[in-house]
Amino acid sequence: MGHSTVGSPLTPQCYNGHMRVLTIALAVVLAGTLVQPVAGQPGPPARVVALPDFADDSTQGALIDAGRLNTLLGRLLAERSGGRLRVVLGDGIRAAMQSHNFSALDLDYPSRAAEIAKAVGADWLITGRWTYIEADRGLLFPIDRMEFPIGSDGEATITIRVVAAATRRILLDESFWSAAHGAGRWTVLRWATDEALRKASERIVQL
Repeated sequence: MGHSTVGSPLTPQCYNGHMRVLTIALAVVLAGTLVQPVAGQPGPPARVVALPDFADDSTQGALIDAGRLNTLLGRLLAERSGGRLRVVLGDGIRAAMQSHNFSALDLDYPSRAAEIAKAVGADWLITGRWTYIEADRGLLFPIDRMEFPIGSDGEATITIRVVAAATRRILLDESFWSAAHGAGRWTVLRWATDEALRKASERIVQL
């Protein structure tokens, strides 16, 4: 006649086996708890960057208002940084420069660049100087007694400098070049300058 095992004492082998399973299960639960991210935990605060109007030493930059293309660089930085950079530009920076009696040339000095950055609450100040913007007229193609430009070639070079406000240290000082080919001087100049700024934005977000 058989006998029931309910309530029978565990053998040492069975007891040790159960304890090993419980230990492993507890370790897995604890590990999952330790690596579980906190919901809604804020990331690092965005770095504020001041971006004044560009200086323009080129011969044809005025044709495309190159000094105000800082707005394009600002938009590219905001898009490419994924929220890590918050761009300040426009009247606030112009007012700060006016109150300090600074011109664009003054921002070549890291100490003065840092002053303007602090005045507008920025961590960095980014300056840009167009050193070359030029395109030829290209060929003129006659259509119905009118001439249309085709085949223009243009180039653009900008020097970008990034200064840290707290340390006055130069974080970046590089030039970015691009060339373009197309119909019409204005179009070619914009293509070249826009591409140079795209290259600059890619480099800045790596800092």
